Amino acid sequence: MTSLDEEGGLDEVHTFSDAIQKLSIFKRIERRPMGWPCQLTIGESLSIRIVGYKAVTEEKIKKTWAIVDAQTHHKEDVKRETVYCLEDDNETEVTKEDTIQGFRYGSDIVPFSKVDQEQMKYKSDGKCFTVLGFSKQEQIKRYQFMGSQVIKVFAPKDDEHAGVALSALIRALEQLKMVAIVRYAYDRRSNPQVGAAFPCVKEKYECLMYVQLPFVEDLRQFVFPSLENKKFAPTEEQLSAVDSLIDSMMLVEEAEDGDTVDTFKVNQLPNPQFQRLFQCLHHRAVNPDTPLPPMAPWLRAALERPRRWRRAAGPSCRRCRRGSPSRRLRTRRS
Repeated sequence: MTSLDEEGGLDEVHTFSDAIQKLSIFKRIERRPMGWPCQLTIGESLSIRIVGYKAVTEEKIKKTWAIVDAQTHHKEDVKRETVYCLEDDNETEVTKEDTIQGFRYGSDIVPFSKVDQEQMKYKSDGKCFTVLGFSKQEQIKRYQFMGSQVIKVFAPKDDEHAGVALSALIRALEQLKMVAIVRYAYDRRSNPQVGAAFPCVKEKYECLMYVQLPFVEDLRQFVFPSLENKKFAPTEEQLSAVDSLIDSMMLVEEAEDGDTVDTFKVNQLPNPQFQRLFQCLHHRAVNPDTPLPPMAPWLRAALERPRRWRRAAGPSCRRCRRGSPSRRLRTRRS
Protein backbone atom coordinates (compact mmCIF):
# COMPACT_ATOMS: atom_id res chain seq x y z
CA MET A 1 0.00 0.00 0.00
CA THR A 2 1.35 3.40 -0.96
CA SER A 3 1.28 6.08 1.70
CA LEU A 4 -0.26 9.42 0.81
CA ASP A 5 2.76 11.16 2.32
CA GLU A 6 5.26 9.38 0.10
CA GLU A 7 6.54 10.81 -3.16
CA GLY A 8 4.59 8.30 -5.26
CA GLY A 9 1.34 8.78 -3.34
CA LEU A 10 -2.07 9.58 -4.70
CA ASP A 11 -2.70 12.96 -6.29
CA GLU A 12 -6.36 13.23 -5.23
CA VAL A 13 -8.41 11.70 -2.44
CA HIS A 14 -12.22 11.48 -2.67
CA THR A 15 -14.89 10.32 -0.29
CA PHE A 16 -17.00 7.28 -1.14
CA SER A 17 -20.03 9.47 -1.94
CA ASP A 18 -17.94 11.57 -4.34
CA ALA A 19 -16.70 8.39 -6.02
CA ILE A 20 -20.27 7.14 -6.52
CA GLN A 21 -21.22 10.49 -8.05
CA LYS A 22 -18.28 10.49 -10.46
CA LEU A 23 -19.02 6.91 -11.52
CA SER A 24 -22.64 7.89 -12.22
CA ILE A 25 -21.61 10.45 -14.85
CA PHE A 26 -22.07 9.25 -18.41
CA LYS A 27 -19.09 10.15 -20.58
CA ARG A 28 -18.85 10.08 -24.33
CA ILE A 29 -16.24 7.94 -26.04
CA GLU A 30 -12.94 9.77 -26.25
CA ARG A 31 -11.85 10.27 -29.84
CA ARG A 32 -8.51 11.25 -31.21
CA PRO A 33 -8.66 14.92 -32.27
CA MET A 34 -8.71 15.35 -36.02
CA GLY A 35 -6.46 18.08 -37.33
CA TRP A 36 -7.50 20.56 -40.02
CA PRO A 37 -4.42 21.21 -42.20
CA CYS A 38 -4.38 24.48 -44.10
CA GLN A 39 -2.21 27.42 -45.13
CA LEU A 40 -2.23 30.69 -43.22
CA THR A 41 -1.68 33.33 -45.89
CA ILE A 42 -0.72 36.99 -45.43
CA GLY A 43 -0.77 38.84 -48.71
CA GLU A 44 0.35 37.08 -51.87
CA SER A 45 3.87 36.01 -50.89
CA LEU A 46 3.69 34.82 -47.26
CA SER A 47 2.22 31.41 -46.48
CA ILE A 48 2.57 29.35 -43.27
CA ARG A 49 1.51 25.74 -42.82
CA ILE A 50 -0.94 25.35 -39.94
CA VAL A 51 -3.11 22.71 -38.30
CA GLY A 52 -6.35 23.62 -36.54
CA TYR A 53 -8.06 21.73 -33.71
CA LYS A 54 -11.47 22.34 -32.17
CA ALA A 55 -10.83 23.51 -28.61
CA VAL A 56 -14.47 24.28 -27.76
CA THR A 57 -17.48 23.11 -29.73
CA GLU A 58 -21.14 22.54 -29.00
CA GLU A 59 -21.81 18.89 -28.25
CA LYS A 60 -25.05 17.65 -29.76
CA ILE A 61 -26.85 14.39 -29.24
CA LYS A 62 -26.97 12.28 -32.37
CA LYS A 63 -30.51 11.82 -33.62
CA THR A 64 -30.77 8.08 -33.16
CA TRP A 65 -34.50 8.05 -32.41
CA ALA A 66 -36.52 5.78 -34.69
CA ILE A 67 -40.25 5.11 -35.04
CA VAL A 68 -40.96 1.48 -34.20
CA ASP A 69 -44.04 -0.63 -33.68
CA ALA A 70 -45.32 -0.34 -30.12
CA GLN A 71 -45.81 -4.11 -29.81
CA THR A 72 -42.91 -5.65 -31.69
CA HIS A 73 -40.39 -2.79 -31.19
CA HIS A 74 -39.18 -3.43 -34.75
CA LYS A 75 -38.47 -0.57 -37.10
CA GLU A 76 -39.24 -2.71 -40.16
CA ASP A 77 -42.88 -3.11 -39.08
CA VAL A 78 -43.57 0.60 -39.60
CA LYS A 79 -43.56 2.12 -43.08
CA ARG A 80 -43.77 5.83 -43.80
CA GLU A 81 -45.09 7.25 -47.07
CA THR A 82 -45.06 10.86 -48.24
CA VAL A 83 -47.75 11.98 -50.66
CA TYR A 84 -47.83 15.30 -52.54
CA CYS A 85 -51.27 16.73 -53.39
CA LEU A 86 -52.55 19.86 -55.06
CA GLU A 87 -54.73 22.28 -53.12
CA ASP A 88 -57.82 21.69 -55.26
CA ASP A 89 -61.23 20.20 -54.59
CA ASN A 90 -60.07 16.69 -55.50
CA GLU A 91 -56.66 16.95 -53.80
CA THR A 92 -55.01 15.65 -56.94
CA GLU A 93 -51.93 13.58 -56.18
CA VAL A 94 -48.69 14.54 -57.96
CA THR A 95 -45.28 12.88 -58.06
CA LYS A 96 -42.22 14.35 -56.39
CA GLU A 97 -40.64 14.92 -59.82
CA ASP A 98 -43.44 17.36 -60.62
CA THR A 99 -42.59 19.62 -57.66
CA ILE A 100 -39.86 22.23 -57.16
CA GLN A 101 -38.68 24.34 -54.25
CA GLY A 102 -40.23 27.76 -53.72
CA PHE A 103 -38.93 30.69 -51.67
CA ARG A 104 -41.62 32.67 -49.88
CA TYR A 105 -41.05 36.38 -50.58
CA GLY A 106 -43.78 38.31 -48.83
CA SER A 107 -47.11 37.04 -50.13
CA ASP A 108 -45.53 35.59 -53.29
CA ILE A 109 -43.59 32.35 -53.81
CA VAL A 110 -40.53 32.54 -56.07
CA PRO A 111 -39.84 29.13 -57.66
CA PHE A 112 -36.29 27.74 -57.77
CA SER A 113 -35.40 24.62 -59.72
CA LYS A 114 -32.47 22.36 -58.81
CA VAL A 115 -30.39 24.04 -61.52
CA ASP A 116 -31.15 27.44 -60.01
CA GLN A 117 -30.21 26.21 -56.54
CA GLU A 118 -26.86 24.90 -57.75
CA GLN A 119 -26.09 28.18 -59.52
CA MET A 120 -27.20 30.17 -56.47
CA LYS A 121 -24.73 28.47 -54.11
CA TYR A 122 -21.64 30.39 -53.07
CA LYS A 123 -18.60 29.14 -54.98
CA SER A 124 -15.35 29.16 -53.00
CA ASP A 125 -11.82 28.13 -53.91
CA GLY A 126 -11.60 25.64 -51.05
CA LYS A 127 -10.29 25.74 -47.51
CA CYS A 128 -8.56 28.92 -46.47
CA PHE A 129 -7.26 30.85 -43.46
CA THR A 130 -6.38 34.21 -44.98
CA VAL A 131 -5.38 37.24 -42.96
CA LEU A 132 -7.38 40.26 -44.11
CA GLY A 133 -5.73 42.70 -41.70
CA PHE A 134 -5.00 43.41 -38.06
CA SER A 135 -6.87 45.21 -35.30
CA LYS A 136 -6.49 46.15 -31.65
CA GLN A 137 -7.78 43.53 -29.24
CA GLU A 138 -9.88 46.18 -27.50
CA GLN A 139 -11.79 46.75 -30.73
CA ILE A 140 -13.14 43.18 -30.72
CA LYS A 141 -15.97 43.15 -28.18
CA ARG A 142 -16.90 40.02 -26.25
CA TYR A 143 -20.55 40.21 -27.33
CA GLN A 144 -19.44 39.96 -30.97
CA PHE A 145 -18.19 36.39 -30.58
CA MET A 146 -20.29 34.05 -32.72
CA GLY A 147 -20.37 30.46 -33.83
CA SER A 148 -20.38 27.24 -31.86
CA GLN A 149 -16.66 26.52 -31.76
CA VAL A 150 -13.22 27.89 -30.92
CA ILE A 151 -10.30 26.66 -33.03
CA LYS A 152 -6.71 26.44 -31.82
CA VAL A 153 -4.23 26.94 -34.64
CA PHE A 154 -0.75 25.39 -34.35
CA ALA A 155 2.15 24.80 -36.68
CA PRO A 156 2.75 21.17 -37.75
CA LYS A 157 5.14 19.31 -35.48
CA ASP A 158 7.31 18.19 -38.38
CA ASP A 159 7.70 21.68 -39.91
CA GLU A 160 10.31 23.72 -38.05
CA HIS A 161 10.14 26.68 -40.45
CA ALA A 162 6.37 26.97 -40.04
CA GLY A 163 6.78 26.80 -36.25
CA VAL A 164 9.27 29.68 -36.23
CA ALA A 165 7.14 31.81 -38.57
CA LEU A 166 3.90 31.22 -36.67
CA SER A 167 5.63 31.81 -33.32
CA ALA A 168 6.93 35.15 -34.57
CA LEU A 169 3.41 36.16 -35.61
CA ILE A 170 1.90 35.05 -32.28
CA ARG A 171 4.58 36.84 -30.22
CA ALA A 172 4.17 40.04 -32.23
CA LEU A 173 0.40 40.02 -31.77
CA GLU A 174 0.83 39.35 -28.05
CA GLN A 175 3.28 42.21 -27.53
CA LEU A 176 1.25 44.70 -29.57
CA LYS A 177 -2.11 43.59 -28.10
CA MET A 178 -3.42 42.96 -31.61
CA VAL A 179 -5.54 40.31 -33.32
CA ALA A 180 -5.58 39.05 -36.87
CA ILE A 181 -8.84 39.40 -38.81
CA VAL A 182 -9.04 36.33 -41.03
CA ARG A 183 -11.25 34.81 -43.69
CA TYR A 184 -11.99 31.20 -42.76
CA ALA A 185 -13.53 28.46 -44.88
CA TYR A 186 -13.49 24.83 -43.77
CA ASP A 187 -13.67 23.42 -47.32
CA ARG A 188 -15.02 24.29 -50.77
CA ARG A 189 -18.56 23.34 -49.74
CA SER A 190 -18.61 25.71 -46.76
CA ASN A 191 -19.65 29.32 -46.69
CA PRO A 192 -16.77 31.65 -45.70
CA GLN A 193 -16.58 33.28 -42.29
CA VAL A 194 -14.85 36.34 -40.93
CA GLY A 195 -13.23 35.86 -37.56
CA ALA A 196 -10.56 37.04 -35.15
CA ALA A 197 -7.40 35.07 -34.36
CA PHE A 198 -6.20 35.92 -30.84
CA PRO A 199 -2.65 35.16 -29.70
CA CYS A 200 -2.43 32.59 -26.90
CA VAL A 201 0.96 32.15 -25.19
CA LYS A 202 1.15 29.48 -22.49
CA GLU A 203 4.04 27.95 -20.60
CA LYS A 204 3.98 24.73 -22.64
CA TYR A 205 2.64 25.91 -26.00
CA GLU A 206 1.54 28.88 -28.07
CA CYS A 207 -1.15 29.13 -30.72
CA LEU A 208 -3.81 31.30 -32.32
CA MET A 209 -7.39 31.11 -31.03
CA TYR A 210 -9.93 31.62 -33.83
CA VAL A 211 -13.41 32.95 -32.98
CA GLN A 212 -16.08 33.73 -35.58
CA LEU A 213 -17.26 37.35 -35.87
CA PRO A 214 -20.65 38.58 -37.13
CA PHE A 215 -21.58 40.04 -40.50
CA VAL A 216 -23.77 43.13 -40.61
CA GLU A 217 -26.92 40.97 -40.98
CA ASP A 218 -26.08 39.21 -37.71
CA LEU A 219 -26.07 42.38 -35.62
CA ARG A 220 -29.17 43.49 -33.73
CA GLN A 221 -29.51 47.16 -32.94
CA PHE A 222 -31.56 48.11 -29.86
CA VAL A 223 -32.29 51.54 -28.47
CA PHE A 224 -32.97 51.81 -24.74
CA PRO A 225 -33.64 54.87 -22.59
CA SER A 226 -30.75 56.18 -20.55
CA LEU A 227 -30.25 54.83 -17.03
CA GLU A 228 -29.16 58.25 -15.82
CA ASN A 229 -32.29 59.51 -14.10
CA LYS A 230 -31.92 61.89 -11.17
CA LYS A 231 -35.34 60.96 -9.84
CA PHE A 232 -34.39 57.28 -9.53
CA ALA A 233 -30.65 57.63 -8.90
CA PRO A 234 -29.33 54.94 -6.48
CA THR A 235 -28.08 56.04 -3.09
CA GLU A 236 -24.65 55.27 -1.71
CA GLU A 237 -26.20 52.69 0.62
CA GLN A 238 -27.88 50.90 -2.30
CA LEU A 239 -24.64 50.88 -4.32
CA SER A 240 -22.73 49.54 -1.33
CA ALA A 241 -25.32 46.79 -0.81
CA VAL A 242 -25.06 45.66 -4.44
CA ASP A 243 -21.26 45.69 -4.25
CA SER A 244 -21.45 43.51 -1.16
CA LEU A 245 -23.83 41.12 -2.92
CA ILE A 246 -21.46 40.77 -5.89
CA ASP A 247 -18.48 40.17 -3.61
CA SER A 248 -20.34 37.46 -1.68
CA MET A 249 -21.21 35.61 -4.91
CA MET A 250 -17.78 35.72 -6.55
CA LEU A 251 -16.80 32.40 -8.11
CA VAL A 252 -13.09 32.93 -7.50
CA GLU A 253 -11.14 32.59 -4.27
CA GLU A 254 -7.73 33.76 -3.25
CA ALA A 255 -5.22 31.01 -2.61
CA GLU A 256 -2.52 31.00 0.05
CA ASP A 257 0.10 32.16 -2.45
CA GLY A 258 -2.03 35.17 -3.44
CA ASP A 259 -3.25 33.81 -6.79
CA THR A 260 -6.93 33.56 -7.60
CA VAL A 261 -8.48 30.11 -7.95
CA ASP A 262 -11.58 29.45 -10.03
CA THR A 263 -14.11 27.58 -7.89
CA PHE A 264 -16.55 27.14 -10.77
CA LYS A 265 -14.69 24.79 -13.11
CA VAL A 266 -16.52 24.46 -16.41
CA ASN A 267 -14.42 21.47 -17.47
CA GLN A 268 -15.84 19.51 -14.51
CA LEU A 269 -19.52 20.41 -14.99
CA PRO A 270 -21.47 17.84 -17.08
CA ASN A 271 -24.41 18.84 -19.26
CA PRO A 272 -27.59 18.08 -17.23
CA GLN A 273 -29.61 17.44 -20.40
CA PHE A 274 -27.22 14.70 -21.56
CA GLN A 275 -26.93 13.14 -18.11
CA ARG A 276 -30.71 12.98 -17.61
CA LEU A 277 -31.26 11.51 -21.08
CA PHE A 278 -28.64 8.79 -20.64
CA GLN A 279 -29.91 8.04 -17.14
CA CYS A 280 -33.41 7.45 -18.53
CA LEU A 281 -32.15 5.44 -21.50
CA HIS A 282 -30.10 3.18 -19.24
CA HIS A 283 -33.01 2.64 -16.87
CA ARG A 284 -35.48 1.91 -19.67
CA ALA A 285 -33.08 -0.59 -21.30
CA VAL A 286 -32.51 -2.45 -18.01
CA ASN A 287 -36.03 -2.04 -16.60
CA PRO A 288 -38.46 -1.82 -19.54
CA ASP A 289 -41.63 -2.12 -17.42
CA THR A 290 -40.91 0.27 -14.55
CA PRO A 291 -41.42 4.06 -14.41
CA LEU A 292 -38.47 6.33 -15.06
CA PRO A 293 -36.53 7.28 -11.93
CA PRO A 294 -36.44 10.83 -10.57
CA MET A 295 -33.51 13.04 -11.34
CA ALA A 296 -30.40 12.08 -9.40
CA PRO A 297 -29.71 14.34 -6.37
CA TRP A 298 -26.20 15.24 -7.56
CA LEU A 299 -27.55 16.21 -10.97
CA ARG A 300 -30.29 18.36 -9.45
CA ALA A 301 -27.68 20.03 -7.24
CA ALA A 302 -25.66 20.92 -10.34
CA LEU A 303 -28.57 23.09 -11.54
CA GLU A 304 -28.84 24.99 -8.27
CA ARG A 305 -26.68 27.56 -6.57
CA PRO A 306 -24.12 25.93 -4.24
CA ARG A 307 -24.97 26.08 -0.55
CA ARG A 308 -21.78 27.87 0.41
CA TRP A 309 -22.59 30.81 -1.87
CA ARG A 310 -26.24 30.73 -0.84
CA ARG A 311 -25.28 31.13 2.81
CA ALA A 312 -22.67 33.79 2.03
CA ALA A 313 -25.08 35.83 -0.11
CA GLY A 314 -27.96 35.67 2.39
CA PRO A 315 -27.05 38.77 4.46
CA SER A 316 -26.25 40.78 1.32
CA CYS A 317 -29.60 39.85 -0.25
CA ARG A 318 -31.47 40.95 2.86
CA ARG A 319 -29.48 44.19 2.89
CA CYS A 320 -30.42 44.87 -0.74
CA ARG A 321 -34.06 44.12 0.03
CA ARG A 322 -34.10 46.56 2.95
CA GLY A 323 -32.30 49.27 1.01
CA SER A 324 -34.47 48.92 -2.11
CA PRO A 325 -38.02 48.17 -0.95
CA SER A 326 -40.53 47.27 -3.64
CA ARG A 327 -44.29 47.66 -3.64
CA ARG A 328 -47.03 46.29 -5.82
CA LEU A 329 -48.65 48.81 -8.17
CA ARG A 330 -52.30 48.44 -8.95
CA THR A 331 -53.39 49.26 -12.47
CA ARG A 332 -56.68 51.03 -12.96
CA ARG A 333 -59.06 49.27 -15.30
CA SER A 334 -61.05 51.50 -17.57
